[in-house]
Parts: sequence; structure tokens; C-alpha cells
Amino acid sequence: MSSFKFVYEDGQGKSVNENSSQALSYIVDEDYNGLKTIATHSQFLEARNRDRISEVSESTQTENQVGSPSIPPPKRSKTTRQRNTYTDEDIIKFFKLKDKKLLSAKVAAKQLNISARVAQCWIKKYDEDPDNLFNRGKKGGKKGLTNEHKKCIKEFVAEDASVYIKDMMNHLVSVFGKINMSKETVRRFMANECNLTFKKVYKQPVAKNSEENIEARYNWIL
Repeated sequence: MSSFKFVYEDGQGKSVNENSSQALSYIVDEDYNGLKTIATHSQFLEARNRDRISEVSESTQTENQVGSPSIPPPKRSKTTRQRNTYTDEDIIKFFKLKDKKLLSAKVAAKQLNISARVAQCWIKKYDEDPDNLFNRGKKGGKKGLTNEHKKCIKEFVAEDASVYIKDMMNHLVSVFGKINMSKETVRRFMANECNLTFKKVYKQPVAKNSEENIEARYNWIL
């Protein structure tokens, strides 16, 4: 067990203990160095970042000195687009392959080494006007059918509204001579320009409309 001893001053500048004996002298170092906070954590990080930035800038300046090899910026290569020209034979081969093997436009064009975009333009052109598929001249040319054809068609339909497109084409040939147009082109002209409608004909057996069958259906309804 530890013990405690009390030291007193005897009035003469000396230290004595409880038994009036002189106590051990001790030296007090007045020139001691006190501890204090040097920097906070945020200040330390900020100072470290400044040191790193200065090191990087110095190294960059050293690399850019005279005598060091300079790397030129990469040059952009100019891409030249090759424009292919296709013949009428290429168009025919494309449609034959597409229809024979039931391929898509992209697949058929790839097999024939044809641009897929050009093939799509061919299909669109064919859907709009099959007779104008091989015509690669200037756009906006004169239409094959004029207002005279339009007037002739309306007059012919007014006489017989149950005519077929084939009959209409024969009538136009008899009036205007040879017409280099397909049946689909004439049909679209009649629908779009002449505002005519078409009805699909359903063929029925002759026995269905005989007098005996008509009378039998009539009696069954009654």
C-alpha cells in the first residue's frame, strides 16, 4: 500500500517533512516545451494535395523541355464513300432471288452484293409504279395517263359499270393505241384519279342458283 508524505516550507526557503527533516530537493525545468495541435485532418489533406499538384506540374514541365520528343495529335482519316452503279440486270436478279427463295430485301441484297438501302428503294419504287422501276432519269416527268385517258375511262364506265380492268385496258388501246403500262398502274389510276371503286367477284356454281334450289331455299325459310 502506498503512503503519502507531506512537505512544508519552514519559512526560511527550505522544504521539510512532517518530522522537520529536510525534504529532497527537486529541479523544475522552466524551459519545457508544451504540446499543441499542429494541424487538423482537413488541413493535412489540403496540404498533401498541394504537394502532389506541384510535383505533377514540375514533372510535366520537365517532359516538355527542349529535346523531348513531341507527339503530334492523331489525324482523322477521311473516309471516301464509294458509289455503286447498278444495271437493269442487277434489279432483275434481285427481284428473282427475293421472290424465288422468299427472302427479305436485306438478305437478298447481301447475297448479290447490293446495297440494302438501294434494294429498299427498288421495292418502294416497284410498289408505287412497277412500270417506272427501270426509269432512273429525272423525277417529275410526264405521266403515262393524262386527262384524256381519264375522260375516256369515265365515259366507258358510265356505259357499263361492271367492266373489268382488262376490258378497260383493251378499250384504251383501241382509242389511244399501244399503252406501255401494267394492269396495276391502270387500276391505281382508275382508283386515285378517277375515284372509282372495285369489287371482288366471287364465282358460284351454276347449280346453286338454279330454280329448284332457289325454290327449296325459299320454302325452307317459310
